[in-house]
Amino acid sequence: MPDWNRFRDDFPSTKKYVYLDNAAIAPIPKPIYNEVLRVCEEFLNHGGTLWDKWITKIEQKRGLYTKFIGADSEEVAFIHSTSEGMNIISHMLSDKGTVLSNELEYPSSNLPWLNKTNNIKFVKAADNNKILMKDVVKAIDQDNKIKTLVTSHVQYSTGFRQDLKKLGKITKQK
Repeated sequence: MPDWNRFRDDFPSTKKYVYLDNAAIAPIPKPIYNEVLRVCEEFLNHGGTLWDKWITKIEQKRGLYTKFIGADSEEVAFIHSTSEGMNIISHMLSDKGTVLSNELEYPSSNLPWLNKTNNIKFVKAADNNKILMKDVVKAIDQDNKIKTLVTSHVQYSTGFRQDLKKLGKITKQK
């Protein structure tokens, strides 16, 4: 069993708070904080002269991460935030068919699509703020041009958890 106290020690905020809102600005662990400070000191003292060192380190981290998730290196990009990533993806896919999302989705997941295309449809929440699988299937069956599904595993406003395995099977079938 993991030593949870060791993990908690990496997050000083847990001494004061039970912190559950990790959406926009989440507490960072001490090792990340220390690494950011170290890199900022390098910026301060060396400007861009250490560029090759930083690129090498980034590529090493990309290699570790891609190995961890079972991807190829060219499939992984480091970005600043999920919102930035969603904007990039919406620009890449907005003209590739209809986008399906749901009305519970976090705003920065849907706003890039709304700004980029008129081809977005929303599944309405039902049954105590849940997105029912039958409603997702119905939406997909009604529009055979749906090519992109935008959803979070856990909905921020209600805590509703999507069944991603079932959702994955449905999207493969459809």
